[in-house]
Amino acid sequence: MVKFDIAVFKFLTADHFRVLTAIEMGMKNHELVPTALLEAIAQMKRGNCYKLVTDLHKHKLVVHNSIPYDGYTLTFRGYDYLALNTFVKRGLIVAVGRQIGIGKESDVFEAFGPKDEVTDISPKYALKLHRLGRTSFRTVKNKRDYLKKNKYNTASKGNWLYVSRLSALKEFGFMKVLHSKEFPVPQPVDVCRHAILMSFLNGFPLYHAKRIRKPAILCNKALTLITKMAHYGLIHCDFNEFNLMVNDDYDLFLIDFPQMISISHQQGIEYFDRDVKCIVNYFKTKHDFEVPPNEVPVLDDTFIKTQVLDHLDNVIEASGYYGKNEQLHEHDFNTLHAFFSSTIKVESDNTVDNEDGDGDGDENENENGEIESEDSDAENTDDDEKEEWRLKKLRKKEEFQKKQKLKKAIKEHKENALRDLEENNTDDNNSKDMEHGDEEQPGVAHTISDAEIRRRLKKKEKQEIRKTRYKKAKKINDNNKARRQLKADLSNDFW
Repeated sequence: MVKFDIAVFKFLTADHFRVLTAIEMGMKNHELVPTALLEAIAQMKRGNCYKLVTDLHKHKLVVHNSIPYDGYTLTFRGYDYLALNTFVKRGLIVAVGRQIGIGKESDVFEAFGPKDEVTDISPKYALKLHRLGRTSFRTVKNKRDYLKKNKYNTASKGNWLYVSRLSALKEFGFMKVLHSKEFPVPQPVDVCRHAILMSFLNGFPLYHAKRIRKPAILCNKALTLITKMAHYGLIHCDFNEFNLMVNDDYDLFLIDFPQMISISHQQGIEYFDRDVKCIVNYFKTKHDFEVPPNEVPVLDDTFIKTQVLDHLDNVIEASGYYGKNEQLHEHDFNTLHAFFSSTIKVESDNTVDNEDGDGDGDENENENGEIESEDSDAENTDDDEKEEWRLKKLRKKEEFQKKQKLKKAIKEHKENALRDLEENNTDDNNSKDMEHGDEEQPGVAHTISDAEIRRRLKKKEKQEIRKTRYKKAKKINDNNKARRQLKADLSNDFW
């Protein structure tokens, strides 16, 4: 577990934070930032840079490693200091208090802002630091799509610091959208790297409540909140007593949002039912309150089509949403399905007619010699889908067989050519007889010489090198464009 200690924070100078920022910038392309690169990014001389980075290493803000080369890497404590320094420079906080929460992927602390000139009271905030990569929660890269849309092919792609930053940005976006729709969530103040600053909720977690006088009120509010989020196209996926805050007035607040998904997710109904079951089972086992079966909310296709008021999942690009280019209306989908099913049916009818004899074709001819054709039905049936899949499999099988035959023919041709070359080299008598006769004899097969084979292989190798260079240059150009676009979007949306 990462220990959060800010005792050294007030003793650090601007040059210390300059070196920390340089290491952070170098980690975009290096798992271990070389010392020479650190000096170049920080624009410092070797002696001064070495002195500063030694101080940082002594206080465990960076890690030094000499294998495979001499370099440094940021730790979570150093990343915490960078985020806190940014909040202090923005004038948002002046002090950090005790720890008020801990989870499998984050730590929460008290934070205090500058005093108000009128009331002389410091506002109280909640500072949440994301710490993905703990031993108890290392499967986050597989279970969540933080890195799925990452366009950068850099060393920071799989770094836990970078994944924590993506998680914080995602949670801040969810919180901002939900608060704008007046959901009972904390008010987001600011975000920097892996740290989120939000309003402080006066209450306690629901699982701390040993006895509730009126559990029906809280249970009804919790189930209503789940349904309201579904009306806006979102599913919490971790809606339980550990992520609900309550006060003495029976006010309910929701926290922890990075795992939220879209209602259009392929497992959305399953996660919705799991959230509802968690709340129902909690009040049944802990507070002896059972929800009637007819009052338990249910999510189905009818609810998704008719009762969704607004798609906040599209606004925040939640996991499982359909983008602008991926949206298909039901009428367009039915039209496309009818077209493909009709074409498949016509092709199957044509194949059947071709297999039949000429006498069967004469029966369908009319007096003018024209063939009568019946209109194909555009009904969406299981038989049409099975026929479509069967035809696709046949096409793939034929293409695969053609490729195998072609590879086999090329291989045999090369073997024959090499065999002929060996025979020509060993047969000295035939070679002497052919010295004066350069003309090719009829009926003798033309073979490729050894030099020609080498020339063709060399040419093919050059073509492959050109292709790889072109792909690499294009990839670098796309990464640069995406990086500039991401930087512009973040500066416009968050700070």
